[in-house]
Amino acid sequence: MSRVAFVAEIALADSIAMGMAVIKARQFETEAIQLVVTAPNRSGSHSERVRKSWRETGRRQHLLAIEWQDDAVQPEHAANDYRLITVLALVFAPGPSVARDRADDLLVSCLPALGTVLASHRPLVNLGWFDRTLLLAYPAAADAVRAAKAIVAAGPGPMWRVAGHIGILRPVEDPVSGRRLLFGQAIGVSLQMLRAVPEGAMIVSDVFAAALNAGDVPVEAEPVGELEPEGLGEPIGLWALRL
Repeated sequence: MSRVAFVAEIALADSIAMGMAVIKARQFETEAIQLVVTAPNRSGSHSERVRKSWRETGRRQHLLAIEWQDDAVQPEHAANDYRLITVLALVFAPGPSVARDRADDLLVSCLPALGTVLASHRPLVNLGWFDRTLLLAYPAAADAVRAAKAIVAAGPGPMWRVAGHIGILRPVEDPVSGRRLLFGQAIGVSLQMLRAVPEGAMIVSDVFAAALNAGDVPVEAEPVGELEPEGLGEPIGLWALRL
């Protein structure tokens, strides 16, 4: 694993740890408090970024400053670096009672409203359409939730099923289409999660739910089960979000 990919993995682990601490504290009707061990005068360190993100939520924290010698070389970030990215999968599913041709007509009719929504909630990358399934990538879970709520609210009716996951993806330039693409397991996992989503609902992974709780976005979520995505090797927790 490259150093840049390793740094992204650490950022993902931090997000999960902070979010799950908040979830557990809420379950026990108590408070999550962060303890940060860091060195003074290291404004660009990873510990400092974690401390800042927690402090911005208004939660309490304790800082333990220690001295140490660190000669590690920080990686230079390039366009093809591995990054921590939120993937949003949305399928237009008006229900089995609607004929295929009618469903396609409904989707076409709502495209202008969808374009307006995405202009206000611009994705990091538009991963494209696959039949009636749209894949979008956002820099943070909160951004993805705001976009999903706006898309569902734009209608027509509760006809979207939405799934979300977070993972390490690598941006690349596609020499065929000339577009920017993302490679990573989170895309396939999001698509597989759609099978567990009922009409008009949004299901996210436990990683996604943790990232939301690590921030300051008030989103109601509850665990609804598990999914064993193909190729992942282990189940992931599923959480339902109120849209």
